[in-house]
Amino acid sequence: MDNIITLPIGGADRTLDFGRNAILRHLGNLTKAAGGFDLFETAIWRDPLKSWEASYYFVYAGLLCGGLEDPGPDVVRDWVDNLPISLLDEIKYAGYAAISQRSIDEVKNIVAQAQKVVSQNGKAETLV
Repeated sequence: MDNIITLPIGGADRTLDFGRNAILRHLGNLTKAAGGFDLFETAIWRDPLKSWEASYYFVYAGLLCGGLEDPGPDVVRDWVDNLPISLLDEIKYAGYAAISQRSIDEVKNIVAQAQKVVSQNGKAETLV
C-alpha cells in the first residue's frame, strides 16, 4: 500500500512516508517519549489540541521515514504550527491508514461512522 504525501513543510516540499514499517517504530518512540500519547483516542477528532498532537506525531514520524535527518522536536512543532489547517485531516487520515493497514478511504469511513456514533450517544469506543 503506497502511502506517501509530499507537503510544503518548513519552506520546502518534504515527503511524509507512511508506507514503510519504520513508521510504527518512529511513532512508538515519539509517543513513548511524550508519556504515551494515545493515537487511537477518539477525542483526536474532536479536541483541537489532541488533533494538533496527532498531526505532530504523524508529521514527525513521516518525515523520518521519508529520509529527513531528525530536525528535532522544536523545529517539527514550528513546521506543524505553520501548516495550513486544511492539511491536518489529510495527514491524520494517511497516518491512521498506515498504522491500521487500511486504505485512506476506509479510515475516512470509519471516522465518519465514529463521529456519527459520538453525535448520537456522546461516546465512541474505538477510532480505527
